[in-house]
Amino acid sequence: MRIVLAPDSFKGGLSAGQVCEAAESGIKEKIKRFHPDIIFTAEGEINAQTARGKVPCGVGRIGRELGIPVITLAGALGTGYEKAYSCGITAMFSITDRPMSIETSTGHGNLSAGPPPA
Repeated sequence: MRIVLAPDSFKGGLSAGQVCEAAESGIKEKIKRFHPDIIFTAEGEINAQTARGKVPCGVGRIGRELGIPVITLAGALGTGYEKAYSCGITAMFSITDRPMSIETSTGHGNLSAGPPPA
């Protein structure tokens, strides 16, 4: 199985807008050449704005055009997240199991194990 990961942005590197431009210009050709079975992308929060040009929708359109499923992982599924399905995203999943602060979400990797030892 071949998988493509399409990140939202890179700390200290490309902005989300620059990643969108790359998706529209070069990444589509790379995906065609690589011909993955599935594409993963991510966003901090999938919401109504996602369908208005965020990276997951650009990647979703490419996946739909090429017949490749696109899975989007998000910190949260916000109000109107369903609109992003119109972009070609196959499935969306929140990677958190409950609402939490950014400090909590980035502080420890295994939330189901409870808080870190004191």
